[in-house]
Amino acid sequence: MERLKYCVQNIDYRLVIIFKSYLCFLHTEDDIDLFNIKFFPQIDERVLYITLDLELLVNSNDNLDNLKQISYGINKILDTNYSFHIQNLHTLLSTKENVVKSVKIAITKKKDNTLYISEFVKLFKIMRNNESQIKKQIQDLKQEKQGSIHYDIEFSHAKHRLDKELSKYQKVKNEVLTQITKLKSENSNISLTMDKILFDNIILLDQVFKNLEILDKF
Repeated sequence: MERLKYCVQNIDYRLVIIFKSYLCFLHTEDDIDLFNIKFFPQIDERVLYITLDLELLVNSNDNLDNLKQISYGINKILDTNYSFHIQNLHTLLSTKENVVKSVKIAITKKKDNTLYISEFVKLFKIMRNNESQIKKQIQDLKQEKQGSIHYDIEFSHAKHRLDKELSKYQKVKNEVLTQITKLKSENSNISLTMDKILFDNIILLDQVFKNLEILDKF
């Protein structure tokens, strides 16, 4: 009714649709009312009626001919819409291969990310072990430190070299952690987004196919 009301917009004719025990009525102000009629014999088919005020019917005999023309026009619009809807439905269903392809690409992306995470974890462990070794060497170096000026110079050079290596390993380790976090977040986003989109589409398509089953009954 929300779409059909534009067929009689700005004219004195209104629409009524009866289905089962429900009566849907379009007022002259384009408001829509729905009534449930008790003890009304249920009609399993949707029936469309064109209505007008009794005063208009009494004042002009032409209104009966106008009713026929309006009814013919509305049915012609509906017939045109059928073809348009069929084309859209065909386009929608033809995209199913693209949907499957997109899902496979997303799954492959997630698997690749998992492999990268595994490699980064290995690299992180290596950097952590190297960092521990450098810290141990610095600690051993401090314990071996003597009081001579010559040894202090050697100690300073050695500690500077070890501190530089330690800083390098720590920097790499932090970069690896950043990449691991990024990849894990990306995988989580892929999983949640795919789950939502596919679930929503399944619900919508289920309703589509149920509606198509109604067409099979004609």
